[in-house]
Amino acid sequence: MNIARRNFVKSAALLAVAGIPTFGSGDTCTDDATLLSLGLKKQLFLDNLLVESAQDITRQFHSPQKYEGNPLIVKDKPWERELYFRTASYRVLHDPKDKLFKCWYGEVFKWEQEWVFRDLYANSEDGIHWVKPALGIYRENGQDTNIYWPTGSGLIRDVIIDPFESDESKRFKSLHAQAPPSQTPGHYDSRRTYTEACYSADGVHWKTYDERPSFGKFGAILGDVVILSYDLDDKVYILNTRHPQMEKAALNLRLPQTKSFFRPHYPDDFARINKRRIYQCLSSDLIHWSEPTLILGPDDEDNLDDYLYGMAQYRVGDTWIGLLNVLHSVPDVVDIQLAYSLDGRCWKRIRQPWFTPGPAGGWDQVMVDLSTEPIEIGDELWFYYGGSGLVHHDWYDEALKEGLDVPEAKNVDISKVGFFMGLAKLRLDGYCSLNAGPVREGIVVTRQLASPGTGIVMNAECGPGGYIDIEVFNQADEVLPGYSRKDFDRFTGNAVRQQLSWQGRTKVPAEPFRRLVFYMRNAKLYSLHFAA
Repeated sequence: MNIARRNFVKSAALLAVAGIPTFGSGDTCTDDATLLSLGLKKQLFLDNLLVESAQDITRQFHSPQKYEGNPLIVKDKPWERELYFRTASYRVLHDPKDKLFKCWYGEVFKWEQEWVFRDLYANSEDGIHWVKPALGIYRENGQDTNIYWPTGSGLIRDVIIDPFESDESKRFKSLHAQAPPSQTPGHYDSRRTYTEACYSADGVHWKTYDERPSFGKFGAILGDVVILSYDLDDKVYILNTRHPQMEKAALNLRLPQTKSFFRPHYPDDFARINKRRIYQCLSSDLIHWSEPTLILGPDDEDNLDDYLYGMAQYRVGDTWIGLLNVLHSVPDVVDIQLAYSLDGRCWKRIRQPWFTPGPAGGWDQVMVDLSTEPIEIGDELWFYYGGSGLVHHDWYDEALKEGLDVPEAKNVDISKVGFFMGLAKLRLDGYCSLNAGPVREGIVVTRQLASPGTGIVMNAECGPGGYIDIEVFNQADEVLPGYSRKDFDRFTGNAVRQQLSWQGRTKVPAEPFRRLVFYMRNAKLYSLHFAA
């Protein structure tokens, strides 16, 4: 059985779920020559994997641009208390069946000293103007509402449209945390929270599977983040989560500490790591999961107060993109970093903030949260994000406990606290680009690449007077006849799917390996792929 390197770890984890011993997974971030066998999948330039040489070229990362009409979903119904567009508490999907944008989101409030969590639903025809439909499921003060899960949920829920399901009554799948009822009527015992799996035909009316999900020796218990995705190639469900024992590391009781919500951090001592970090589970049926395995945690390049709160992941061609939510706890700010992987398990991070709060005084001035993958709309990627202008979720509650001198602790008004939802847009595949300036011509030379494709498509744009010329070399580093720079039909425009051609020819001779050379001036190269 041949297993590609980028799929091996997932296969190994599924064997573990089935009770078959795993072996030799080679969990490493070392690049390997097999990664240059590209097939027909899209290639990004997040690192130097494909680049053998660059001269007068710079790499630029691009952030999504916030929509001027934000926020799109706010608290505007009498039954809504504190909306909660936070990690693992909202999801936005575009349903190909009815062409609607659909959003599942949570709210939280305190009732008789108990936290109450509820789940709500909204939809939109254009992704901009959102409706909160009366669902006929839950009424409050005589009013029909858009609440589809009235109470008991641990505010930990994610929803996917299942690409592997043939039963239409189970198109939508969900994992959520559920707390059993306590002895007090209407209350729930959050100390005994467990995970449930659900299915639905319409994403609104849900049924719970009889069997609870299991996560190895932890049974149905998880940490308080669930972010679902899937691998279409391997037909595997992926769950990014938190370990149920993540914060139960031993403290050094001989050292002084405060009453802070955050525990002391001990750099370089793995036995005392208690920071929030990213774990992953895999499943072939949404019920039987591998045990949570660490894939990303804070390290020496992070600040002392940095916590990794959660990460959505999705595939772009050969690359998994991760949207990493990072809490900087001292200023109480959340921003987003990019992470990427070729196998979904071994991750590398772009350390600079990629998507940030602000501007000052705005509805999202303190925190932004991205825990749902973007939706491709034409030539753009639409990112739906949560934003807050005041404090980190329940800090007003923690401030009360700690006696902090902050406005939230002096006047707890939940109408002033909460997250709303906004939109940010990015060029398709526009995460980063290789740029040449307007003064000097730049050159990008790829490594020798293997692909059965005979066409080449690029995503690129040129500024005023800019251009891109391309030539093709064989394995002997000889220019293929008819595919030199002078034969190339110069590109001077802006296109996300530009078919390359040489004197009108769009087919490149098949070779075991081919090298591409890009000559650029005042231009940006975002991605490329070989095509059939």
